[in-house]
Amino acid sequence: MLYGIIALAVLLCLCGGALIWTINKNTRTMVLNDELERQLEDVCSAKKQLDNENYRLNTENTRLQTMLQAQHQHMQERLQDIENNKDDKNKSILYDSERDGKESSIFKEKILNHEHLYFIVFDSNNNVFGHYHDSF
Repeated sequence: MLYGIIALAVLLCLCGGALIWTINKNTRTMVLNDELERQLEDVCSAKKQLDNENYRLNTENTRLQTMLQAQHQHMQERLQDIENNKDDKNKSILYDSERDGKESSIFKEKILNHEHLYFIVFDSNNNVFGHYHDSF
């Protein structure tokens, strides 16, 4: 009988140990799952923030491109007006750096006391910049 009790005690210890080990393993798995869920939530939140920022940047880019296209179109129209009216006595090129040189004193001398001035600059990359000013 004593051997039976010892065997039963050993069996209970072994099974109890297995039961405790299984509970500990399940607890660790639950903790890991909770941590993974928190990390997944953090990743989803970061992705949502990035998506919002990407949308904002795309919207701003579209707005700026539209504005730039409108300004470019306006400048092209003004250039065409100048080209079409270059023989008009009321309109003339007051200063041309290729013709008049690049000294600021000459530039100032040519434009002072004139009204309704268009400044058009062509850079070395064939970009066109412009400005309109009422008077100097």
